[in-house]
Amino acid sequence: MASEKSLAAEIEAALTARVKVIRIRGQRVRFIEDIPALAAEIAALQGRAFEDGARGSVRWEPKGQGCEMAYSGDLMVGMVVERDDGAGGREWAYSVDAVHTKRITKGHGGTKSLRAAKAAVERAWTAWLVHAGRAALAPNTTEGRTDRG
Repeated sequence: MASEKSLAAEIEAALTARVKVIRIRGQRVRFIEDIPALAAEIAALQGRAFEDGARGSVRWEPKGQGCEMAYSGDLMVGMVVERDDGAGGREWAYSVDAVHTKRITKGHGGTKSLRAAKAAVERAWTAWLVHAGRAALAPNTTEGRTDRG
């Protein structure tokens, strides 16, 4: 279960718990006890914060006419925009911008429908999470299956 404290507050509490005060020649000296254990505790806190933010569905938010942004937690992972297809029609361009997807999956392109463009962003984000060893964080999408655009 996630803590109600911010990540910064949890790190400060972990650090404060390890600060010790001793007297050397009448002077109070502070030092951090067991730095390797503290580093491991901070890394675990940071990992949990990432997982709490990335878990769950990709959330779509409109950002003006013909544009929607995809969020995983508070991280903007991609976007879709409506544009002219060059042949007098319309298409939906998509891109995954939060991470580098080259050699992992296709992170940009165009489709004929908004639904297919959103699905492409969600597939690319999921592929990156799996590649990064974060498969358990892969989003549960509500868009359903769509054609590969």
